[in-house]
Amino acid sequence: MNTNIIITAVIVLFLFYLGMEYYLKQRTKKNTMRLANLLLKQDYAEFDKLVKDPQIQKTVSPYQRNLLSFNSYLARNDGKNANLAFAQMNQLNLMSQQKINFYGSAQNYYIEQKDQKRAAICHDKLETVRKYDEEKEYFNTIYQVMMKDDVSYQETIEGRLNHEPDHKKLPDLYLLIHIYQIKEDHERAKECQELADKLLKKMQTEQSENKGF
Repeated sequence: MNTNIIITAVIVLFLFYLGMEYYLKQRTKKNTMRLANLLLKQDYAEFDKLVKDPQIQKTVSPYQRNLLSFNSYLARNDGKNANLAFAQMNQLNLMSQQKINFYGSAQNYYIEQKDQKRAAICHDKLETVRKYDEEKEYFNTIYQVMMKDDVSYQETIEGRLNHEPDHKKLPDLYLLIHIYQIKEDHERAKECQELADKLLKKMQTEQSENKGF
């Protein structure tokens, strides 16, 4: 076979591969957004139908499908199916960023539900994350305080309240409330509760204004 023909064939195949990769990425992005938009609209019936569609399953990764499904079940207070999505996620081989994104929020949910078994699974999964040391320590603090009643984190949490953003300050206030309750310091627990309520109201107002804009 002529060398030029071989080179031409390789170039054509390479360009075809690049085109297919771009097409698949675009299709993946489009289908992921379709699912996300249904969640924003709270159209759960259509979401449940679409997430099982063969084309969606071919183009949207199992991680993304489970993540969106888990969040949809939380939004509709469907703990039973949330647990099923959680179990399916546990079977996947996730990257570190994916573990942080999913198990961080899942841990908070299961702590709120007082589900010690699943909160412990989240904690163990987060412990296997490489890098992301700051995020790991953040979620570990939440676990140790809320699930193990470890009050040794009090000084660290109090020290960072003055310089952290509101979305981190709010959960830290809830951690301090829990610590003060354990210590039976009801006056300081009340003060933190009032600050948390005020901050939550502020964040909700800002969120509503941003949506209106």
